[in-house]
Amino acid sequence: MELIGEGYTAEVYSWQEGEILKLFRKEFPLGGIEKEYEVSKEVERLGIPIPRVGEIIEYEGRTGIVYERIVGDSLLKLITARPWSSGKYSRRLAELQYELHQCKAKGLNSYKGSLEWGIQHSTLTEDQKQAVLNRLAQLPEGDRLCHGDFHPGNVLKTKEDYIILDWMTAACGCPSMDVARTVMLIKDAGLPGNIPAIARLMINRTRRSLAQSYLRNYRKLSGMSREEIDHWRLPIIAARLSEWIPEVERNAIMKEINDTLQN
Repeated sequence: MELIGEGYTAEVYSWQEGEILKLFRKEFPLGGIEKEYEVSKEVERLGIPIPRVGEIIEYEGRTGIVYERIVGDSLLKLITARPWSSGKYSRRLAELQYELHQCKAKGLNSYKGSLEWGIQHSTLTEDQKQAVLNRLAQLPEGDRLCHGDFHPGNVLKTKEDYIILDWMTAACGCPSMDVARTVMLIKDAGLPGNIPAIARLMINRTRRSLAQSYLRNYRKLSGMSREEIDHWRLPIIAARLSEWIPEVERNAIMKEINDTLQN
């Protein structure tokens, strides 16, 4: 098999004709894989443009999901190759996410509930967890389809359309929550440690610009206020601490949470 991509949780290989195999790492829990499969089937049923979902299989002691192979480039790759195109792609990113948020998704688990789980399983102290959970309790539940991991790396541009990938974290929730997480992923997600300092500086500059442009476009489409989005920042970054993230990002999040709770 040919390795065609990889992330923190899985590797992606070419499979049979017109298919890929998303092969999860051995330490990744089976329940998470089954959840991705079930959620992907539900999203497919809603008519969202995603790769056709095949079956769950075992391969060399690991579990994977077979998906339709989509030929195209991620928006992340396109923006990295041509940073001056970030305005155009940030607008399309906002449009795609806004379209998702028009769908009701009561068949999926609660996004707010998944945030609560993430906060409870984070590395925060018990007092910090309770303080964040108290703020989360004041925020709305929502009933819309939220991707939960929506960023330029998870959107492919094909000759015909845009296809949205990686639906493991999709849930039923409040659109402003989903937008807040997208802003965090674009602007603040940790970079690999082997990136040279000059390249890191340029990437971070592009990321900040992309996040601002994306947010401006989404708010223009939706009429959503900045305050609606900012209210979710604290619980979003607190729940992020339960994920597999680089140490540099973890340290930055801890500092922001400490500063926020002290004010």
